[in-house]
Amino acid sequence: VRREFPFTLLVRAGELFPGGGDDELLLQGVVDCCLEEPGGLVVVDYKTDAVTAERAPVRARRYLPQMEAYSRALTRITGKPVRERILYFLRCGAAVSV
Repeated sequence: VRREFPFTLLVRAGELFPGGGDDELLLQGVVDCCLEEPGGLVVVDYKTDAVTAERAPVRARRYLPQMEAYSRALTRITGKPVRERILYFLRCGAAVSV
C-alpha cells in the first residue's frame, strides 16, 4: 500500500487531450492510495463532495480524467497495469469504480 504518492511526469499533450499534438506537458499529482494486488494496481482517490450515495456514480464521472491520468502515471512509473480505479466519497460512504 502506498499513500499520498506524489508524481511528476512528462507526457505528450496528445495523450491527455484529443488533438493535443506532440508537445510535452508536465503532469503532477498526488495519488491518495495505491494498492498492489494480483493482476495489477488498485488506485483509490478520496473525495469530500457533498453528494448522496445515489448521486455518487454521476459525480464520479467528473473525476474520470483525473483517474485516467493517475493510472497512466502509475503504469509508467511502476511498469504495472492498473486493474481498478475507485473513488471513495467520504461524506456518504460510497465507493464507485470508474
